[in-house]
Amino acid sequence: SWAVHQRELRARVDHVVRWWFEVRQEPDGQLGGGWEDDVESLRRFSQSALLTGDPAVIAGIHRLKFPSTEKTQS
Repeated sequence: SWAVHQRELRARVDHVVRWWFEVRQEPDGQLGGGWEDDVESLRRFSQSALLTGDPAVIAGIHRLKFPSTEKTQS
C-alpha cells in the first residue's frame, strides 16, 4: 500500500519538475527569480533526473547548469 502512494507522489513531483523545465525555463536557462534562486532548485530537481532518467528534466538541468548567452526578453 505504501509503495503505491510513494509511486503516486513521485509521479506528481516529477510532473511539477518537468513543468518547470518545459514551461517556465527561459531560453538562457533561468527559471525566474534570479540565478541565486534557480541554482537552489538543482537540489530537488536533480532527484527526478536520477530516479526517472527523464530526458526533458536532464536537458533542463543541463541548461540551468550551463547557461546560454542568449538574452531573455523583458
